[in-house]
Amino acid sequence: MASPNFWRNLQLELWSDENLMRNTTLGNGTQQYIHGCTETSNGTFQYYFRNAFNGIELLRFDTDTGNYSSEIDGIQEIVDALNENRTANKLRTEELTSFCENVTKFLVMNGQEYIHRKVAPDVIVRSSGDTLYCKAYGHYPRKIDIIWYKNGQIIPDGELEMLTLPLTDQTYLSSVSVNISSISEDAYICLVNHSSLEGPTSILWRKSGLMASSPSNSNINVIPSIGIVILITLLVILFVLASVFGFIMWEKGRKARMGSVFNNDPSS
Repeated sequence: MASPNFWRNLQLELWSDENLMRNTTLGNGTQQYIHGCTETSNGTFQYYFRNAFNGIELLRFDTDTGNYSSEIDGIQEIVDALNENRTANKLRTEELTSFCENVTKFLVMNGQEYIHRKVAPDVIVRSSGDTLYCKAYGHYPRKIDIIWYKNGQIIPDGELEMLTLPLTDQTYLSSVSVNISSISEDAYICLVNHSSLEGPTSILWRKSGLMASSPSNSNINVIPSIGIVILITLLVILFVLASVFGFIMWEKGRKARMGSVFNNDPSS
């Protein structure tokens, strides 16, 4: 574990680096930092420290060489000044390698159950103007497949807008939107597949407002039409009415026969 002096020196050096950037005329905008390490599936680590302005990368730090670099013209003076400070660059390398590796390994070792958990998403479809949204709320892990179909044909990714955001409960919200046509007969199906689900979940949408969902392991065309549902409902109602009417008629006949017996009606 790094000593207190290590952190104090690192903070001083980082403050110096950031002041160097602030004192450079860049105009109004947003300055962004991203730094850390990532453990890959084969156990190796990738390290990164980058500085960007309005989404354009300005600086990148290489832990192998201990130097900064940039592909932006006009800031080479900053790059040279940062690379002259070998003490700060050494601390930066240590922060990104040994310290970050130790923290990452500790977190992974003590959080296996939490890391490998599975949380199923709540899937909904909503329309707004000419845009149709398929949203999967609260899924974990992050990887999820959301596919749009139009009249049975897959809509290419190039025609979709995709977004995944982290939520405060450590799950994710994924949304995939598509522009819809003005033809009311067109049918859109959102198919969602996630490791937490037993099989894909599909939702059908039409301009008429028909919407239903169903889990399916193999076929997306598993949603019953509204006509079939109405027909089944009517048949059930008719069956109940016929049963009640038959019981009433049988009861009347039984009472009539019983009355004839008590009155000694020879005709009975």
